[in-house]
Formats: sequence, C-alpha cells, structure tokens
Amino acid sequence: MTFPHFLFLGYRLQDLIFISNSINLAAMYILISILVLSLIIWRWSYFRLAGISRMVIVAVFLLKIAGGYLSYKYHNIYFAGGDSNIYLQGGRDLVDYSNKNPWLFINLFLNRHRNEPGWEETYNMIYWDPVKGNELFDDNRTAIRVNALVSLFSFRSVGVHIIILVFLSMIGLAALYKTFVRWFGNVFKPAVFLAVFLTPSILFWTSGILKETHTILFLGLFVFYLAAFLENKSLKNLMVSLVLFALLYLSRTFLAAAVFFPVVFLLSTLAFRKHVIPKSLLVASVLLLILFFSARFAGIDPVKVMIGKQEGFNITAVNARSYFHLPAIRNGWDILLYFPLALVNVFIQPQLFRFDTWLYVFPLIENFDIITMLLIIILKYYRKPDKKALKFWLFIAMVWIIGGWIIGLTVPVQGAIARYKSVLMPFLLMSIFSIADWEKIKKKYIET
Repeated sequence: MTFPHFLFLGYRLQDLIFISNSINLAAMYILISILVLSLIIWRWSYFRLAGISRMVIVAVFLLKIAGGYLSYKYHNIYFAGGDSNIYLQGGRDLVDYSNKNPWLFINLFLNRHRNEPGWEETYNMIYWDPVKGNELFDDNRTAIRVNALVSLFSFRSVGVHIIILVFLSMIGLAALYKTFVRWFGNVFKPAVFLAVFLTPSILFWTSGILKETHTILFLGLFVFYLAAFLENKSLKNLMVSLVLFALLYLSRTFLAAAVFFPVVFLLSTLAFRKHVIPKSLLVASVLLLILFFSARFAGIDPVKVMIGKQEGFNITAVNARSYFHLPAIRNGWDILLYFPLALVNVFIQPQLFRFDTWLYVFPLIENFDIITMLLIIILKYYRKPDKKALKFWLFIAMVWIIGGWIIGLTVPVQGAIARYKSVLMPFLLMSIFSIADWEKIKKKYIET
C-alpha cells in the first residue's frame, strides 16, 4: 500500500460507522480520540512547557474541545452552519469528489486541470474559487484543504474533526508560549500561559472549524522558527520560516500582511550594533515603501485591495446584527486618518454597548479586563523592557497594532471582528505583561 492510499484508509474505515449506524461506536471513537491525543500531549516532549504542569496543558486541551463544540453549535444555531459548515462540507466534498482515488484527490487538492472538461464541474463546490476581484485572497480554499486533510482521519465525525483541529491549535499555541518565554524571561510563566492559552477569544474562536484554528498553528510555528533563525541563522530555520509564512498568507492574508513589517524590523536588528531600533525601523519602512510602489507598478494597488475588501464586507454583511458603519476608504491618506478609529473599533468595540444580544457580554468583559490590567500595570507596576527584550516587545506590539488596524479599516461587523482579532490576543496581552515589574507583583501577591 502506497502512502497516498494509506491516507485514505481512515476514510474507508469510517464507512463502518454508517454501516453499523451505531451512536455508541461514534461516541467511542470520540472518546478514543480524546484519550490518544491527551496521551500524546502528556508524553510528547514538545509539550513540556517551562513552569507549567502537564496536567494543566491537558486540561486546557479538554477546555478547548468544549470551546470548539460550542463554536460549532453557535454557528449552527445563529448562522445555519456558517463558515464552519462551509469548510467542513467543502473538505468532505474534496475527498468525496475524488472517489477515494488518492491521485485524483492530490490533483484536486492542488487545483490542477482547471478549465478542462469534467474537472471544472468538480470544482463547483462551496466557495472553492475566490470572489471575482479578490483573487489575491485564498483563505477559503486553504480552509477547505485543511479540513479535507483532517477529514481523512476524522471518520466523518464532527466531534473527532474538532478534536483533531484543537490538537493542531495546541501545537501552535505551545510554539508561541515557548517563544515568549524565551524572549521575556522576566515575565511570570503562568501569566505567559494565560496570555497565550486562556483568553476567551483563544478558547472559543481558535477551537472550532474555522480559519483561526489552523491559522494559530501556522502563526505559532512561524514565530517559533523565526526566533530560532534569529539565534541560529541556519538554512533549515530560514526555509521552514518561509514555508510557514506562505501557509500563513494562504490561511489569513491580512495576518501575513500584519506581521510583514514587524518581521522585517526584527530581521534588520541583526545588521546593526548601535542605534539598533531606529535603524531597523528605518530599513523596514524603506523596504515597505519599495514593495508598495513595486506592487503598484506591477498592477496590484494595495490601497484598492483595501477598498475592495471593505466594500465586499459592506455588501455581504450589511444585514448582520452587529453591523456598523465604517468611513469609506477613498485613498491612501484615509488609511492613516482612520488609524485611531480602527483600533477603537477592534479593541474597545463601542458598538457592542447596544447589548442587542447576550453574546455581546463576553467580548466586552474581555476588553474591560484587558484595559483594566493595562491601567493597573502602567500606574502601579510599570517596568521598562530591558535593552535585550525591547526589540521583541516592539515586534509583538506592532503585530497586534497593525493587525487591528487592518481589521478595523475593513470589517464593519463586530462579531467578525471578535473572531478575526482572536489570533492577535496573545501578542496584545504579552505586550502588556512584558512591561510589568513581576518581581514587585510576586512579592506582594504571590510570595506572601
């Protein structure tokens, strides 16, 4: 049996569940999946996180499974399946249309034989091709591909499908945790764990059948290997980082755009010994301007892309419950002008104070807690990041600021904003925690 045929073994075996029509068998498979993946987390050295008990990590895994189930039910109840159903069914369709032929599956997966008789009809699945005018954005197709791969092992069980996705998200979050601990050794490790794993946004939005779940996998691993490259400039670390950045671009294009400038800044710090921060910021800014004008010369206008993204959201989401009006982007200056408003809309979310639904309570509580922590730390426990950690602090701060800026400019739906910004929350919280005097906090609250 070749490896491609082996991949389809699980998909063939899953037919047994339908033949037996046994609810108990399906439930048993869910339980086995939880036990097996929990055991992997318990035994795999990758999940040995400094300062954190392995039992706590397994408990978070179980908590995220519950969050993933709630996320799936939430989309079923309020949006008739919504994006969760699109990606799940699209992934299953990709497998089904291949008739369990691994070579046909690979061709479909790679989007080959377009405009050929017999093939083009097969590609008429839900949201496989991007909306005309947004060809740069391939987010939906990547989500379908990821869920197609997961479908090969999930036995057509939604529960098992969620469990596998949650496990993948745990890998990405663990990578972020390890990187933040390496960069900010002075921060209390349980606080780092809280920032990375335990915000409501992370528990809910990065646990379901959504883009954010596999995005956090690629984002976490990308940051991890970027940090590895900064310490050991090997070809392996560079190539893995580039591949992960490409996967991040295909998973959440706006996030790849958000991390580009911070990444160039961080890499530029390797070239200087004195005045590292201002010189690196200058290099990153000049390179960004060169790329901006090069793209326009090549016929890709980033400003028009932003305008198109905003207009597309206004058309498709105007009837959404949490829709609100965004000032129209007309030129590049508007992008700069609306910067403060964009961050307010994303990280304070004033539109939610209308309380149109009880679901608004949770993001408001999260926002209130973060603002409160920030004020307490600034007023009572502020500590300037040391010289070694300052460049990393600027990196994580720029990621959530630029990411929030892009979201706030283009997304006029608070429900969507809450979901999109979830992958930015570890960076936001760590930028707050890393300016706290943890020795002072531990002496007053922890060591007494």
